[in-house]
Amino acid sequence: MLDFYCPTLRLAIELDGGQHTEVKHEAKDKQRDHWLGERGITVLRFWNSDITQNLNSVLEVIATKVGELQGAQMTPTRRWRADLPLSGGGAPSARRR
Repeated sequence: MLDFYCPTLRLAIELDGGQHTEVKHEAKDKQRDHWLGERGITVLRFWNSDITQNLNSVLEVIATKVGELQGAQMTPTRRWRADLPLSGGGAPSARRR
């Protein structure tokens, strides 16, 4: 199961804890990323600590990749709106601290 997946962009986001530094987890992650890549799915991986300590940089990486993926499939009638609410219903300002 993926942590987060956007089927429109075929983008998966994985959040990894310390157990992913173990050799068996690294090999499994690499194999899984390869399998997903063969199916046209882009995988972004972030450490849990990056989410809690460096969220703005994580969001920049995600936004950059979303822009790249949208640029590859952009049509005049379909444009990404950065000001739309989060799909989970949460207000972006409620997540900032």
